[in-house]
Amino acid sequence: MRKIESNSVFLISLVKKEALNLLNRINTQEIQGRNPYIIAAALIYLANKKVSKEMKVRPPLSLQDIANVCNLKRFSIRDNAIYLYEKLKNAI
Repeated sequence: MRKIESNSVFLISLVKKEALNLLNRINTQEIQGRNPYIIAAALIYLANKKVSKEMKVRPPLSLQDIANVCNLKRFSIRDNAIYLYEKLKNAI
């Protein structure tokens, strides 16, 4: 596993806040029946992309990092991130 640099800790806290904001914006009926762990990882992935784009820096977390920590497959996270992106287009 890759070590996270100390200057990335601030960005990761922003990612956490943004992921919670995205979760609050999504309709729970749209994600009903999906694995909650994969949904959480996909929201973190989307928030990671959004924060890094806004701050104009390299994303602090890679898809592989998120997959390793959550013990999930990368393609599951990516597929659900695409689905959530379509549902949250105006928020991202």
